[in-house]
Amino acid sequence: MDAGVALLTEDRKVLGLLPELSIRENVTIASLRTGSRKGLLPRRSQISEADALLDSLRIRAGSYDQPVSSLSGGNQQKVLLARWLLTKPKVIMFDEPTKGIDIGAKGELYDVINGLARQGLAVVVVSSYLPELLGLADRVVVLREDAIAGELPRGASEEDVLQLASGVTPSPRNDRSDNAVGQNT
Repeated sequence: MDAGVALLTEDRKVLGLLPELSIRENVTIASLRTGSRKGLLPRRSQISEADALLDSLRIRAGSYDQPVSSLSGGNQQKVLLARWLLTKPKVIMFDEPTKGIDIGAKGELYDVINGLARQGLAVVVVSSYLPELLGLADRVVVLREDAIAGELPRGASEEDVLQLASGVTPSPRNDRSDNAVGQNT
């Protein structure tokens, strides 16, 4: 966190969220030590900043004081994202960002990820779901046996990724398009 790196973990329920706390408390907990001489944000500014982020991410909840465990998977993921955005990171890493969330929430999260990248935030996405990677990434780095097997540009195909992952060098193609779904990620 001090280095400006934020991680949205793959297992948000065990490693990310504090289910017994409210939505608002889950968002503000990572920022408690910043913003004042005593190490705690003043309650009003804490609530105001957290609520603004939650509103901008369109969290669907009756109240931000309700337990975070009462939210859907997509809204829980957005709560974690709000937590880390409140810390003002330079780099944000998403580990399997759409695991366990519905298709509508996936689209919203993709829009948020692309928006963060357009704003200049460095975004790293780790995903085993190839359409997700190929749709979001400017480039895809493929790992194999604890080493980089290769790097592919925007417009790479699932076949290219699978060839690198299996140890086969992809053949060059002239039919690649720069019209991927995602940008600047």
